[in-house]
Amino acid sequence: MKLKKIINILEKKFPVKLKEDWDNVGLIVGDSNSNIERVQISLDITDGVIDNAINNKVDLIISHHPFIFKSINKVNNETIEGTKLLKIIKNNINIYTLHTNLDSANGGLNDYIASIIGGSNLKILSPRKNSFYNLVIYIEESDVSNFNKFISILELSKKEYSHCIITDTDKINCNLKYGINVVNYKKIEIIVNENEINELLNEITKLKKNSSIFYEYSIYNTKNSDNGIGRYFVLDEPIMASEYIRYIKDKLNLLNVKWVYKEDKLIKKIAIINGSGSSYITLAKSKNIDLFITGDIKYHEALDAYEYGLHLLDIGHYESEVIFSDIIKNILEEENNIESVMVYSELPIFNYV
Repeated sequence: MKLKKIINILEKKFPVKLKEDWDNVGLIVGDSNSNIERVQISLDITDGVIDNAINNKVDLIISHHPFIFKSINKVNNETIEGTKLLKIIKNNINIYTLHTNLDSANGGLNDYIASIIGGSNLKILSPRKNSFYNLVIYIEESDVSNFNKFISILELSKKEYSHCIITDTDKINCNLKYGINVVNYKKIEIIVNENEINELLNEITKLKKNSSIFYEYSIYNTKNSDNGIGRYFVLDEPIMASEYIRYIKDKLNLLNVKWVYKEDKLIKKIAIINGSGSSYITLAKSKNIDLFITGDIKYHEALDAYEYGLHLLDIGHYESEVIFSDIIKNILEEENNIESVMVYSELPIFNYV
């Protein structure tokens, strides 16, 4: 299967536009026209991960954590990153990354881990904003062909555009080379979301080559989308915090966790952000969360939670994300043209003694 087809499958479910601004996702190393037979899914791109891919003749590694975060000034064997990159390129391995776009997406990692620990009727802790635009297109009335083409584009897209208004006789003063001419235009006014507007503008640009078409657009409003960072839910019945934490450890196969609390008490409202989510502690408190679960919690952040009276559970960065492989493996195994899909992630780097 061509790599570009795999990318299309993944990005349809986990669009790149859902990534955080600081993130680096997508095809990090490789050629989208490559033929892919063997895929390896790994949390990080370590030496061990690369060596395993080479030994198993893997064509594509799909990682959760980006192999390249910052700009690279040199690629040579004098740096860890350079040495790994040279090895990857020499062995014709493609690297594709799904990170915060996978975390945020509806049906992504936040949803998956929340469902494992008993969550249902999930709500988004920090919803992503979705902008809607008022798009107005003017097509010369005599240009019946391109008007019909544009209407067909709207119909073929199978999207339900709200407030689609077509006006027959809008007169526009056109500045021509030798004076001013009054032209009758058809006016099409549509409300579209941010995912659709670029698509429509591209179509308009194509039509403009052969006709007089004008357009303008402006922000109509902004709404919460069904994607975003973190999930929260309410348990069917209150449970003692210590008992629920034992349940989490069992479900996620955790040996150790760090728990911040003033007193063991009944809890019901739970929030979780996989990876590093401690910057959302204040938001969790504002939503009256009883127990906030994440990883990479620092001392002063934990102290804030303690003083808020918020139960805080650090399950570990690695531990909260390594299960991302389950999501990707299930998607790719539905494709018949991939010879094998394997999961390989090294053990967590922290050891408890």
